[in-house]
Amino acid sequence: MCDVDPSVPPMRALLAVADPTSWPITQPEPIDLPGEVERVRTALGDIPTTVLPAPCSGARATLVSIGAALRDAPRICYLVGHALFVQETACLWLEQPDGSGAPVAATSLAVQLAHADYRPLLVVLAAYAEVGSPDDTEARAEVGMALAYAGLPAVLIVPGRSPAVTMDRFLAIFFRALYRDGRIDRALAVARDAVPNPGDQPTLFVHTTAEVTLSR
Repeated sequence: MCDVDPSVPPMRALLAVADPTSWPITQPEPIDLPGEVERVRTALGDIPTTVLPAPCSGARATLVSIGAALRDAPRICYLVGHALFVQETACLWLEQPDGSGAPVAATSLAVQLAHADYRPLLVVLAAYAEVGSPDDTEARAEVGMALAYAGLPAVLIVPGRSPAVTMDRFLAIFFRALYRDGRIDRALAVARDAVPNPGDQPTLFVHTTAEVTLSR
């Protein structure tokens, strides 16, 4: 029988999918919210997962709601949204309580995650960038780097427009390998073969070490 360290929170995950109902700018391509939720929950298996937007409470994928959900100490935080530049500032578009879009500066989001009482060990960012726009692709990278530079142990950037079948396969292999030995770098190396298109390859930013112990 193994002793359980009471100081280590149980394995939990947070999934926040921001698909605003309206935008103060030209509306980007909508996100397949049900598809994203199903994809991630399937890959996470039986890990308890808080999902935003929450059908029961009506809580949207706002910065405040994400901060509140972080109090449950999720060890995996999976964010889905559009990464765009707003007045030359890289932002991830989240939601407001009424569902409309709200740009959140990458640095503000990083502070929210990094300063949580139990900061996530792994942040996965599935950031959508506008097709053919190098600036918006750069915005996605800047959001990810801001999270890594804030001190979060590991940040994995997954291109939001990767084919659904490809990402289903990648996530299933990645999390299975991660559960096996807790090494994020090894899990990514194993799962890369599931992504044949170089442009769809996920990118890993590691702040300190790629070794994370994920206990159930």
